Amino acid sequence: MLKKIIVKIFLHVFAKSVIFLSKRDKSFQQELNQLKDGFVIKLGVWNKPELSVSIIKNKDHFNKAKTSEKPNLEVYFKNINAAFRCLSALDGLEEAFAKKRMFVVGLISNALIFTRLSMIVEQYLFGYLICKRIMKKPPKINLLLKIKLYIYIALKGLYA
Repeated sequence: MLKKIIVKIFLHVFAKSVIFLSKRDKSFQQELNQLKDGFVIKLGVWNKPELSVSIIKNKDHFNKAKTSEKPNLEVYFKNINAAFRCLSALDGLEEAFAKKRMFVVGLISNALIFTRLSMIVEQYLFGYLICKRIMKKPPKINLLLKIKLYIYIALKGLYA
């Protein structure tokens, strides 16, 4: 029960971070430009629709998508334990895919773009030492933007 609540919070924070960074981070925007407008990504836990978030690309940034929109890329964790391990930085995304804790419905090229976007988000959310443990080569980030992201999540992200 507690893991379910934590995973739901982590997914919400992850989606808010993607939306925030899509408007402000240059490397994130470069990856984002490879996706077409109206591209919908759904991230969640398999067979648990209440534990999922959807985001849509509008022009040059992401927004929250309606649940009725059909996703172009679906990324699922096999169960709550797999989601908890990945979202709490016990495992990296690459390791979760390798150990078959996650699977993708959609084009693999879009899944690779999502993986690169997720690595940027993880670098902003987690500390450098954690990212160095879960990633082979952590991407460079703007520390001022990291502080702004924390403030955004603390003040607006958890309530909106």
